[in-house]
Amino acid sequence: MVAEEKPVDYACSVIHDEIMDSAVDDVNANLERQRKVDRALGMVRGKHLTEWPVDIKLMLRQGRDDEALEILLECIDASESRLSYGVIQAPWHTDKSAAILHRRHDYVAEAALLRRYLDQTKYVMAPFRKRLARAEELIAARAMSGGPPACPVCGTVLDRWPSITVNCPGCSADLVSRVVLGNRTLFTKTSDALRADAAKYQKQRDAMLLRVGPLGIDAKTWDERGRRMINADVAEIYWDLMTELVHQAKADGNWLRSYTGYLDMARFRVEEGNSWIEYSRSADDLYCEGRLAHYDHTAELYFYGCSCAVCRADWGRMTVGAYLDERPAPHEHCERPPCHCRLNQPLLGIERLPAR
Repeated sequence: MVAEEKPVDYACSVIHDEIMDSAVDDVNANLERQRKVDRALGMVRGKHLTEWPVDIKLMLRQGRDDEALEILLECIDASESRLSYGVIQAPWHTDKSAAILHRRHDYVAEAALLRRYLDQTKYVMAPFRKRLARAEELIAARAMSGGPPACPVCGTVLDRWPSITVNCPGCSADLVSRVVLGNRTLFTKTSDALRADAAKYQKQRDAMLLRVGPLGIDAKTWDERGRRMINADVAEIYWDLMTELVHQAKADGNWLRSYTGYLDMARFRVEEGNSWIEYSRSADDLYCEGRLAHYDHTAELYFYGCSCAVCRADWGRMTVGAYLDERPAPHEHCERPPCHCRLNQPLLGIERLPAR
């Protein structure tokens, strides 16, 4: 019996499958070799470097920093030895080592360790770069200091650094000793208070920028407004920028941005302990003009939002026309202001709400 001749397409597919199987086998073999190399090069004192974090954390909790640092540095050496084999360097050991060195005020060693990691990895480690910049600032500040304490008002040199406060023997100024960037510095009480206020403002400014950043207010815009509003605090700058933002957004026809701005202003009023209802109502006006304008007045949606007892009492199905006539939101006596009840599409479980 003559064997059936296979078509050419069939033969090609067989060859293709054999090639693919061979390629898969090669990949698997390479992965296995890489795992063996990784295992061999990553060994530190009989354990793989990825197995050390639990023990190192225990050492740090027990105050055994010297022992932990010694092992961490060995893990870093082992991690670097794997780079030529395509294994990504582990950042955890560098992070913990740098933290120990920082606590010891060994900023030179800390900076060298962070720079060592950043020079050998192609991945951007923003926290490491920030910490490196901080360490370099501390190194520079320490290099600039070192002289005897002197009064910042009259220049009189003191015999020794005061523990906290002292009266200058030359001009009787009230002086305060503070540690700045790792170094002791003398301030007058007035300048020390101004310095503390500046630090407080900077912290509040940074927190506020995280809040208003999604609305398009960046650090440059904030700082320019702050320079124009002399001696303005964070709340005043925020309010001035947000008022301008919502009015500009309304002029541009961007109802969503102005709506979001009014909601945040209402929340800010609550945080400051002031009346918020006016701004929440302004947000609802924009919501009606922007969101509900796309619906027919007979369309039935769902009125819900805040989960407090006052708001939940009014939850239910409602037509767009009825909402526009009655304007039940926001609830002025909401228990968790500012109220954000709105007429909207249903969420899971909302479909069962009764009609109002």
